[in-house]
Amino acid sequence: MNELMLAEIDSAKKVMQSNNLSFATIWATEIDGNVSYGFNFDPKPMGYVTFDGSVKRTVVYIVHGEPIENTWIEGYRFLYKEVNNYITRLNELLIWDTPTIPKENDVHKIWNTWQLKCDALLSLIREVYPHAFIVEGKLKLIPN
Repeated sequence: MNELMLAEIDSAKKVMQSNNLSFATIWATEIDGNVSYGFNFDPKPMGYVTFDGSVKRTVVYIVHGEPIENTWIEGYRFLYKEVNNYITRLNELLIWDTPTIPKENDVHKIWNTWQLKCDALLSLIREVYPHAFIVEGKLKLIPN
């Protein structure tokens, strides 16, 4: 957590208090690799991601009055505990669950669904292993 994010959390708390609101959502906005922070009162879950062209917005914190450190610690504990399950499932998708029908005959979008599952798992894995890649149909993990 950096100073910019902490400043947004403090600002959100002040606005919440003065307007008698029960929560605020802290967003990280990424544009061309640069990240900025902001807040609003749109009820979205932690980790919610939205794209607008090349702009990626992610809910990184929800202000409810609990200590900031506890929320982050619990989130990362869960992620680190589950990352091996994500790796296992992605390897299963790549090895055993690759669609068998030709892409050009895929009227039910089976390939598209498979690709979306692989992308979702890979993005979760990259939270722990930022240099994880799929190369020639195999997951490659490069330590930090």
